[in-house]
Amino acid sequence: MKRYIYIIVILAGLLIAGSCDKLPMNSRLDGMWQLKTIIKNSQEKDQQDAGICWSFQLKLCQITYMKGLFDGASNIANARFFKKNDSLFISDIHLNFRNRDSLIAAPTSTIFEEAGITGPQEGFKIITLNKKTMLLENGNKKLLFRKLG
Repeated sequence: MKRYIYIIVILAGLLIAGSCDKLPMNSRLDGMWQLKTIIKNSQEKDQQDAGICWSFQLKLCQITYMKGLFDGASNIANARFFKKNDSLFISDIHLNFRNRDSLIAAPTSTIFEEAGITGPQEGFKIITLNKKTMLLENGNKKLLFRKLG
């Protein structure tokens, strides 16, 4: 009898511990992506050395600039995103500071240009999305990413 109680307690503990996990809701998009190249007007700009990463989890996109600062102030920007079929929409961009986040209502093209974003809201068509690479397109601009991890 004691044996069954131990088994039930262990199973209940595993169920409780497993219930707190968030399941990936964005399938292959979830995770950290390093921006490799920005192609604009048929001109390629290599971004691998800049260390810019986009991380997707739940409905949040965190853009991290490893080797620089956005607008000379912060190296992290948080944004909301919405993915539907082959479209990705980025909006509500906030610069992250230690004690607060500041909404960027109308970012100029220079604030997030290194990360491939040129407006307060940006829509992309997902050309390629697999386990290793992602290619986003917005008009005459393409962003090529590689998956980290």
